[in-house]
Amino acid sequence: MFGLPRNLALIYLVVVGTYSAEGFITVILPPYLQYQGVPLDYIGAIVSALAFASLFSRLPAGLLYRPRRANVSIAVAGVAVAAATFFYPRTDSEVLLGALRLVHGFAFGVSTTLNMAQFFDVRPPQFDRSRAMGLFAACIAAGNMTGNFIGGWWADHLGFESAFTAAAVFPLLAAAINLQIRHEPAEVGADGQKKQPRGVRATLHALRNPAILLAALLLFCLNLMNQMFVAFFSLYGLGIGLSLTAIGTLRAAASFSGIFTRVFAGEWGRFWTAQRITRVGITASGVVLFLVPTTTTLAVLAPLVIGMAVLRSIVTVTGGVNVIDATDATAEQRGLASGLFNMGKDLGAMAGPFFGGLVSAQVGVGPMMQVIAVAALALFWGATALLEPRLRRARAARLAHPVEAAK
Repeated sequence: MFGLPRNLALIYLVVVGTYSAEGFITVILPPYLQYQGVPLDYIGAIVSALAFASLFSRLPAGLLYRPRRANVSIAVAGVAVAAATFFYPRTDSEVLLGALRLVHGFAFGVSTTLNMAQFFDVRPPQFDRSRAMGLFAACIAAGNMTGNFIGGWWADHLGFESAFTAAAVFPLLAAAINLQIRHEPAEVGADGQKKQPRGVRATLHALRNPAILLAALLLFCLNLMNQMFVAFFSLYGLGIGLSLTAIGTLRAAASFSGIFTRVFAGEWGRFWTAQRITRVGITASGVVLFLVPTTTTLAVLAPLVIGMAVLRSIVTVTGGVNVIDATDATAEQRGLASGLFNMGKDLGAMAGPFFGGLVSAQVGVGPMMQVIAVAALALFWGATALLEPRLRRARAARLAHPVEAAK
């Protein structure tokens, strides 16, 4: 299928379907709420409820992940997302809208956490992990882009109610496709018995895996910088005299570059290790962000803005590869690894605009970007220095006892 292993191709289709629905909703929900006369502060609360509910679903979903139950769990979550989406335009109560948004967010968090863990499981060992993760990340971006485009067009031409109905189809399609994924039979131990899952307590050992912890922190720091930048760059641009057209053009060019980069980010693995690319990439992201407020010239600003998007795409892919490397030998850790990885992303996405607002109120938007850049790099490199001895011991243990590490 598309020249890919069957299960892997199905995973990618599920990702596109899942994120197409979210891209669809992202475009149409805020204007729909405004059209209904919902106050702006309520709109912000209703929209942000998804991120909070999604965050709180990550760890439970990861802890309870078992490969052979994942298909049904993802299908149930997909049905819940579809139901919430369908009922958005069919209720007039802000409270009920908020409740639907919480259900949507929790189910979306469960679905995407299990989907990534499933991706870790079904990737054939011989299929290059960097290429696999690059395609996974590209499918997320492609889904969002597809949903954004279709959602805007549909709402403009056919109305909000039918747009929400159309959006509800995507998670149902993703759930149906996911049910076609076939998992390998359970491994058989030396005594001839099938190996059984080791339970939640054993799964929690992933919390002691330094590579997984560092990957989660990496995504937190990366999204802290990038989501702050997304939220405040428009204000910075207007402050230095750029038009909204120029700002929009820069953002569009950055988004396109980021999507294109994800497809090929894995190819860097031919030259450097994922760990080295990740560390260089997060450092370069901080440096680029620090440099943005030092210029008011569009010709200089453009490559910096595009560079932020390109570096984010590369580091997201190689960060995922680091998780794959850390969990290849321990299947029970994959669910929790996926949960922690996505939690880091969610927390960073919420913390970026929050701390950006706090700091910019004190020092201004430009200096705030520099403060956030320095703080994010200090946090990442400080944690790396603390975890490096454990990372080296873990790598040495896997190399010395690969069979025992897999038990």
